[in-house]
Amino acid sequence: MKKLSEVQAFRGLAALLVVFLRATLIGREYFQVDFAQGSFAFGYAGVDFFFVLSGFIISYAHPKDIGVSGAMLPYLCKRAIRIYPCYWLLTLAILPVYFLKPDFGRG
Repeated sequence: MKKLSEVQAFRGLAALLVVFLRATLIGREYFQVDFAQGSFAFGYAGVDFFFVLSGFIISYAHPKDIGVSGAMLPYLCKRAIRIYPCYWLLTLAILPVYFLKPDFGRG
């Protein structure tokens, strides 16, 4: 299967748009600084763009699985094994912070 480097680059760009949007919002809220003069206020569109590209990549990588009964469960299991261990480790690491300082973040 051919690797779609351009699509991967666009996914990275979409993720960066979201990061820059968050930097803009955090800068305004906590530091009263307008990061890049608000140039990345449209960064929320990066989320939609990222999901559209991800959907395309999934359908490109699994064309034989589309419409096949029983193909979804193995896919979801592989995805859960890849994503959830890291997610739970980070959750367990931050959970004590919320108990010790309940107003951390947005409270």
